[in-house]
Parts: sequence; C-alpha cells; structure tokens
Amino acid sequence: MKKNVKKAAVGILLAGTVFAAAGFTAIASKQPASVVRGSYDFSDMTVRRVWFNASDPVFMIDDYDRVWSDQNVNAVGFGDPKENGADGSLMVPMKEMFRQIGGDYREDGDKVTIALNGDTLELTVGSRNVVFNGEVLTDALGENQIPVRVNQRDNDYNTFLTEDYYVMYLPAAYVLRMFQADVYTDSNVESLYAAVPIFHTELVPSLETAAEGYGIRFDDILEGTADKSYLAVQNVISIQNEDGGFALLPDNTDMEQTGLASRRGSLIGASTLEEGVTTAMLNYLIQASDASDTGARTALTKGISYLLSHQSTAGGWQMSPSDPRGFRGNVVFTDHITTDVLRLLRKVNTDGALASVADAVGRENLDAAIARGDAFILASQLTFDGRRTGWASQYKLDGTATMGRTYERESVSAVETADIARYLMDYYGSGSAEVKAAAEAAVQWLAEVKIPDKEAVVIEDLTMQNGFDIFLLGRDEAGVVDTSYAEDGLGTWAANYQYANGAFIPLYSDVDPARPNQKEVNNWNAASADNLIWYATRTTVTYYDNDLADGLTEAYQTWANGQ
Repeated sequence: MKKNVKKAAVGILLAGTVFAAAGFTAIASKQPASVVRGSYDFSDMTVRRVWFNASDPVFMIDDYDRVWSDQNVNAVGFGDPKENGADGSLMVPMKEMFRQIGGDYREDGDKVTIALNGDTLELTVGSRNVVFNGEVLTDALGENQIPVRVNQRDNDYNTFLTEDYYVMYLPAAYVLRMFQADVYTDSNVESLYAAVPIFHTELVPSLETAAEGYGIRFDDILEGTADKSYLAVQNVISIQNEDGGFALLPDNTDMEQTGLASRRGSLIGASTLEEGVTTAMLNYLIQASDASDTGARTALTKGISYLLSHQSTAGGWQMSPSDPRGFRGNVVFTDHITTDVLRLLRKVNTDGALASVADAVGRENLDAAIARGDAFILASQLTFDGRRTGWASQYKLDGTATMGRTYERESVSAVETADIARYLMDYYGSGSAEVKAAAEAAVQWLAEVKIPDKEAVVIEDLTMQNGFDIFLLGRDEAGVVDTSYAEDGLGTWAANYQYANGAFIPLYSDVDPARPNQKEVNNWNAASADNLIWYATRTTVTYYDNDLADGLTEAYQTWANGQ
C-alpha cells in the first residue's frame, strides 16, 4: 500500500545506517554442468547480499529489500549474529532465502538438502554431522549450530495458528560459508551480513528491472497505475498459473521484458491474493487489452474462476487461498483484498464488454459469491461495548478477528474501515437499513479517531538507509523550521487502533515481535528510540494516512439522503 504522507524539505536530522560494500573473495568457477573451485568466470556470476538478525521474522536482501524468513508465519531467529566464526550461533530459517537467490532447498522429514553452484550440502535435525558433496563431515557443527525444527504454534506471536507448523532452523554462518559466501558482522544493525556468489542456472532468477517512474513495473500493475502495453499484457498472460491465479514478483520487475516467464527461476510460486496480485493482474488485463484479444479473455476467465472457486467458507477471501497455511490462511481485508475481489466480480457481472467472461464462469456463480462476500462484510464489523465501529484487517475462518504478521496485530483498521465504508456506499443505496447502519457506524468511528492536530511528514535525509524518515508533526514543533506541510490544515489517521479503557488509541506494532505496542512511530525530538518503531519498519510499513477519510462524512450524508 502506498504511503499517503506529506513531504517537506525540513533538513537532515539523524545520522543513519550506512552499509559498506563488502569485499568478495569466494573462489568458484562455472563449468558446463557445475561449479569447480579453483578459478572463476565472472561473466556468468552475480553476487547477492543478505542480512540476518536474531529475534526478527525478516531478512534483508540486495538493496535492503525486506523478505519474510518464512512466508506463512512469524518465524524469528535466535542466537548471536555477532558470532559469525566457525562456531557462529545465529540460527535462522533459510528456505526462503535460497528461493530468493536461486538455490535448490529441499526438506525431507528431518533432513535438509541444499544445492547451489554445483555444491550440495545435507544437514539433519539433531546431528552435528553434515554431508558435503557426498563426503561425511563428522562433528562439523558446534553444539550451538545443530539444526532444529521449531513448532511456531508455541509462539504467542503466531496466535492465528490453529495447527502445528514446524520451521527448520539452520546455522546461518556455517551454511553460507559452505557455499563460498563471504560472511561479516554488520555492527550498525547487529546482523550477520553475507555476499553470496551465484552462478546462473535455470533456477536462478534473471529478471530485468526498471527504475521507479520508468517503463511498466510490477508494482505499477499492483497499484493500478500501469499504462497500456501489448507486451505487458502478453507477459501477464504468460505468468498466470495453471489454476488461474498469479504469484508475486519483485516490485521493480520490468513487465515489458522479453521472455518474462522463463526468467523467474525459483521465484515461480503458488497463486496468491497477497498485495492484491491476482486481482490486480486481472484488472490490468481488463484495462489494457482489447476485447478481441482471445488470450486475455481466456486468462480473465481462468482468473475469475480461480477467485470463485477459492472463496472461503466465511465469505471473504484468504491471503493465499490455494495454500492457506499460517497467516496466509486468514480471511483478509488487508490491502483491500476482499473488497477488491468483490469489485472485480461486480465489474465482470455488469460490464457488457466482459459478457463472454461472465457467461463462461456463470452469472449465478458471480451473484452468489458477491452475496456471500457482502454478508461477510456486514457480519464481521467489530462491536465494542455494544457499539459498532470498524473492521479488522484479518479474521479467522470462524469470523473472529486475528493478527497476521508481527506488525499486523489484532486491532481495528482505519485503512480497511474507510475502504469498506466506500464499498458499501458505492454498491448499495441507503434504503438498506443494515448497510446504512454499518456505513454510518464506520464513518462516525473514523471521525472520532482522527488525529486532528498532526500530519505525517516525509523528511528527505540522504544519511538514512532509505534516504528519508517519517515524523508526526504539528504546527509548532521545536526545531522544525519549514512548516509548509501545515498550510492546508492538519489531520491524519493512524492505520490501526486498539480499544482500551473505553477509548480507541493508535496501535503501533513493530516487525520485532518483542515490540507489539510502541508509544510512537517516531519523534522529532527523541533522544532515544526505545519507544519508537525501528527505522527499517517505519519507512516500509504504513502507520498513518493523512487523507484516509477526508470528505467521507460529507459523502455519507449525501448517500444517506439518497442524493
């Protein structure tokens, strides 16, 4: 979701984390079938960078892109990242890391087999022995490096889990070094940092990328801002999964590159609704393709069939309905997932240009899915002390609110509540007493929880890792010289609120599971970050929206009056 915050050139405030490029000394070479140590051919090699922290459910890759260590649950590492020597103690899930860089990672019960650059490493739960390229290395692992499978259901920050879910933990420094990576300690963020040589195979992603604002990127399609492009349409069709859905790609993927489907390598994945990807791809086909494009119409029909066949028993849609494990099994409004699916189904059912698609999937099926989805919306509105308010971002299949990732704690989502209120008013008249009561309660709640005297402001700061920082500022802030952000009035909404002691207060949860409720996201005059959201999180997660419900009260009044 895009951040809706104001920008101001207030000046550089804080010294940030600066990562130095690490030297590369790994020795490897590419042969026709495998890598042989002793010489190297840089023409067929890239170097991927990864960072792992302890007590963190994410790792960073390349240009500090944050990736969930396990794609279904909050799985944090343990041990000390500052110990990266022969007996390095940092233990982390590594399956997703190898998928991101193009390694072949497989689990078979208690055994893990990893293949990369022609080398193969085997590790076993509970054993200090490893097998490397067929040779048994006895007691190769230290006592604090022994692989272990952890049941994430036992962690209180995975409260959405209803069944056992085991994650394999491996010794990060040891495994990375076995694949000729250079391993370092990044003292700035207390992480283990590695430069991993990768020799190209069919499994290694080779996607071309585009800078922001140039060409058509994957995130342009997700955000609905992509221009029409025949090449992009054909690429979208080519990467559709057989079941009709789509998987995620890196945000900066150039959607007009030649042979996109064959360049994905290990990034080929199961269909998902995460970040709205499947819905966004189908919407792009509608917007960018010609009605006579039979390939686009076939893809649309497959995609709509996927959505219809994967509606949850609750009535909404799960984040990853074809693989609903962990938080991906939650029924979600996050990123407008359920409401955007319903908008798409309604469009297919009413747009004459899409009549062939509607007829192919069955108009009665569309009607039934929309009715079930709308019923779920009305049934899932949260009530506190007998009063209706808004909606949570995520629900269990039984309709009770739940958390998702560590920063998605159970709460009332102002972001999704505003979207749902608009959805109800867009598709229903105020003559429906049930719909009117739901919309009225949501609009009133949003008006009450607005932060009236502050604005979220983006401050450019090139000393910081991401080049900017975000602050919640009023009209008169000590040390702030440029207050132009306040010229058109102040006011913002926190993304999430919790109910305590008869009142709603903003909920600021960090990615760090030990920091579920911070006092502030950031503070212009803070002397310490103990009560603030960590920098990497606050600059990548939406905590405020300045324009979230502007004009919504007036729109409701117009709608309620039947105008």
